[in-house]
Amino acid sequence: MDIQFVKYVKISCLHYSPFVHCIMKKKSILKKHSAAVQITNHITLFERKLWNVLLANAYDRLLTEEAHSISVADLGEYLSYDSNDYEFVRGALNTLATTLVQWNFLAKDTKAEWDVDKSRGGAPLLAGWEDRGRGVIEYSFSPQFKKLLYHPRVYVRISLSLQNTFHDKHGFALYELFADYYDATKKYGETPEIAIDRFRALLGIQQQEYPEFKKLNQMVIKKALHEIHQRSHLRVQPHYFKSGRAVSAVKFSITEAPNSLDLLNNTVQEEPSAQKKGVPKQRTSQLMTFTTLPLGSVYRLLGGAETLFIKVSDYEARRADSTKIFTMVNCDVAVLPERI
Repeated sequence: MDIQFVKYVKISCLHYSPFVHCIMKKKSILKKHSAAVQITNHITLFERKLWNVLLANAYDRLLTEEAHSISVADLGEYLSYDSNDYEFVRGALNTLATTLVQWNFLAKDTKAEWDVDKSRGGAPLLAGWEDRGRGVIEYSFSPQFKKLLYHPRVYVRISLSLQNTFHDKHGFALYELFADYYDATKKYGETPEIAIDRFRALLGIQQQEYPEFKKLNQMVIKKALHEIHQRSHLRVQPHYFKSGRAVSAVKFSITEAPNSLDLLNNTVQEEPSAQKKGVPKQRTSQLMTFTTLPLGSVYRLLGGAETLFIKVSDYEARRADSTKIFTMVNCDVAVLPERI
């Protein structure tokens, strides 16, 4: 894909990652309700990513349109899915429309009513979908949930680019959970204490899978945390609670990696020539130069600033083909205190 840049790129952090906006020019951040993050996880990694894309694609029209459409080509671009196996996508859509999940499983949203179908033990993630032909699919969300999804009281911002770097179902599900509980203003977060049986349900792990907690910890928790630390800026520490000699519950505390911590609060001298470079001096909060700006740092900046100017005249995009991760090299980032 061709990448074109101007000298300065102005991005509204409420809607776009500057990273993905420059490259994809598509919606790149999903405002995802906490109740949709905290679901019983009976779906695959691909299905979870697919639902995120479908919601992001429909988000602006959730309340005005009953059905939404997207091309299979656009789905493939969003998901970095380059296979021609359309049946695989159809199967994933069928799962989203038929698999019952419990929403708001950890009850973070204490106001809204999510348990709308107690008789069935849950509700599907999609109300339905249809193949419209010529590579276009149409889909819809439950009428009970559309307003809740559009006006979330509690939510997390999920990068549709970052999600493609995850390869472990449990790793991505826990990343969403930890991002949901992480408070960027306090640079700290923690989950509630989660009973092990509920933790299993949250990750879709049956009792017969890893029946001993030692195996569950080694094969699921540690593996997931390793991927989260590798793919994102979050750093997570598990805390275990025992009933007698057996672990009965787990809780997680969340901070940031040292290389992304305090990016916005570092003491940085304002560059004297900032005004000459087109950045109004009186409105520049900080001007920072990075030899390398990793992906996670971009998301950290997004969480704490209204507007970013990225100097890309000395920009180099490094791409790892297996994960499609880009890294900004030798660029200046000016963080402005207000939108312009």
